[in-house]
Amino acid sequence: MGKILIRRSGVNEFCRDNADGIATTAQSGYRVLKRTDEGQILIIVANPMQIKNDTKGEVRNGK
Repeated sequence: MGKILIRRSGVNEFCRDNADGIATTAQSGYRVLKRTDEGQILIIVANPMQIKNDTKGEVRNGK
């Protein structure tokens, strides 16, 4: 289990990344723990390698 900071655009309870690697609202996906900044959220993932696989090999952390 892990946590990761990512860039966001209008995210509520769950999110998925779009083609640009920015989190967007989804019906299911990664659970949003909290907003850490205007354009950033903290999400929880069961398997941190899942992020790498979902983003085509690039880990995006909003920094």
